[in-house]
Amino acid sequence: MDELKVRVENQYKNQYITISNDMIRSREKTTLLESKIEALAMFYMSKDLKRKDKVDSEGNTYKVEYVEVPVKEVSALMPRKFDKYVDGRTYEEIKAAAISMKQKIFIIESPEENKFYLKSLYGDVMYDSGRLFIEFDPSMKKYFLNLTRDFSKLKLPILFSFKKNGGFQLYKLLKSYAFAPNLPEIDMSLSQEELPTYSVSFSLTDLRMKMGYVDLNQPLVKKEGAKDHPDWKKMENLEQGTHLYKRWSDLYKRVLVPGAEEINELSDIYIADVQKILRGLGGKVDGVTFVIQHNKAYYDKVANGGKAAKSDMIILTDEQKEDFIDDLADLIEEKIKPKDLKAIAEAGGYNMKKIKKIYTIAQKSGEIDDLVGWMIVGLKKDYSEPVSKKKKNGFNNFEQRKYDYAELERDAIYNAG
Repeated sequence: MDELKVRVENQYKNQYITISNDMIRSREKTTLLESKIEALAMFYMSKDLKRKDKVDSEGNTYKVEYVEVPVKEVSALMPRKFDKYVDGRTYEEIKAAAISMKQKIFIIESPEENKFYLKSLYGDVMYDSGRLFIEFDPSMKKYFLNLTRDFSKLKLPILFSFKKNGGFQLYKLLKSYAFAPNLPEIDMSLSQEELPTYSVSFSLTDLRMKMGYVDLNQPLVKKEGAKDHPDWKKMENLEQGTHLYKRWSDLYKRVLVPGAEEINELSDIYIADVQKILRGLGGKVDGVTFVIQHNKAYYDKVANGGKAAKSDMIILTDEQKEDFIDDLADLIEEKIKPKDLKAIAEAGGYNMKKIKKIYTIAQKSGEIDDLVGWMIVGLKKDYSEPVSKKKKNGFNNFEQRKYDYAELERDAIYNAG
């Protein structure tokens, strides 16, 4: 198992934070490290929120609320190999994240008032003696503490396992929609393909803002954002600099696809499809729709103490695996390369009964361009009935893909082995 995932599961097992969905869906400029520090600060806020007196420039005393976050704990959330000592590189990265948090603003919608608000979440952010001291704006506590409606519970082992900012931000955003009645309680008797879906759509501008790719702190952008009803497109166009992932092709290939793959691997929700929304005569991509489900593989592991379902766990010697692949070659009528037979066997956990079922479904599903890739995805998603190659309810069928997803699936299995 991945070292980071092991660390966070051991440290934060059964721990979570609650966040108002209005806050989750707010617009902000952020990075993965900032977001993890924020989640950790919210966790400490819920269990050990401290208070102290401070003195302003005129000598008046006032109270502030803050948390103490061990920097060693922050360091353990970074994707690279963990060192219990905070080295210079780690210190500089945490310092940069702290500076950004101090300066950060959020644009939060108030549906009841039909307005948006520009808010700062943090007061001072200070490092001292191996700890981050993070002060909170008292007016922002309503988004994290004593919530009774319209909020999400985010599990820390899932949040802290992400290694890609796109995966983290997309998960957090989509999770705010993955609640009843949008998604009913998972029925474990159904396959992944059969589980109910819920679709949520965003304009590309709004999605970029909610995922933290527009700098809301730039003066002209901030000025427009301070209005009761900001023009999001205008704010995007006013931004000076790199314009991260403004082009659909960049956002799709570099953020949405790898982010969705990480979500499907790590989390309790599953992105079954990503569909582009076209506008105008030229068919320009203007928005995106995500089709989400509960993630059956995640709940299977929860039910089995963090391990794969027992029916999929067949342990063979290397010689037995070679014999299995020979048997698999006899089963499949089509001519398939040995490395591809191995990929199918690995995806099916060397469970011949399971692989036979998927192969039978493939035979009933009509013409399939890439049988190997189709079977690998079918084994992972546990297809239980014929599935059309054109069916959109499948991550392997994302629209406008520019690469061979099946080949990536096979490569991932070979690299893991």
